[in-house]
Amino acid sequence: MWKTLICVIVVFAGIAALPVASHAQQASIELKQSEELAQQAFEAYSKGDYTSAISLYKKAYQTYANGVVLFNIANILDRKLKDKEQALDYYQRYLRSGDTEPGLVKRASERIEVVRAEIEAGKQAQSDDGSPSKSIVPRPSQSSSGDTPGLQKSAPPPPPEPRSPYRIAGIATIGVGAGAMVLGSVYGFMAKSKNDDAVKLCNGNVCPDPKGLSLTDDARRAARISTVSFVVGGVLVAGGIGLIIWGPKKEKRTAAASIQITPQVDQPGLAISGSW
Repeated sequence: MWKTLICVIVVFAGIAALPVASHAQQASIELKQSEELAQQAFEAYSKGDYTSAISLYKKAYQTYANGVVLFNIANILDRKLKDKEQALDYYQRYLRSGDTEPGLVKRASERIEVVRAEIEAGKQAQSDDGSPSKSIVPRPSQSSSGDTPGLQKSAPPPPPEPRSPYRIAGIATIGVGAGAMVLGSVYGFMAKSKNDDAVKLCNGNVCPDPKGLSLTDDARRAARISTVSFVVGGVLVAGGIGLIIWGPKKEKRTAAASIQITPQVDQPGLAISGSW
């Protein structure tokens, strides 16, 4: 009976780790699909098909949520399609996404202020003359290449950061450690039960009954297994927690360089930034 119970516990501990591996595999598939859609969106944007670009970016975000995709949608709505209301909404969604970058946060915050002013100016103009009118949009400064400042030119937006494998490994390690501690509890109960039975057949250290001697040996063996299981389980749980807390949050990108060339509004020249 005890052997059957132990086997059941070990099997359940292994089954508990299966959803973690399945989740990691699914996340990898979604990430690849999102990258492909983002690349198609950038190609459509490069051809001037802004409506298709926005549609593809939305599909990429639905496949794998990544904040920079929201920023790209807002940027196209703002700079190319002049849909200020929707652009404002997507800029704000990007800032609330929790997956932001300092440079893009600064640009989004600046554009929110400008877009709000443009919307208010359009409403004021409409109320002044009593007839519908287009929003007043100041003409942006043009760079030497003729492109609108602030839009990415030379490369598609960076792909989403992969989810940290350290967290997945930490969760799996904690699950295995918890299983070991449960196993230790089972053996501890067995040790106590056998020792109680041996005490009934023995008189202190003297045990004339062979069955009592056998029970004593079994109790000691179970106690050793229980101790080892608890120690190993505690180490695994502590190690899993350490992986989750102190493990790197994101992996470095090594596949390719991501470069942005941004025309400067307040001074001549171009600014080049990116990651290698």
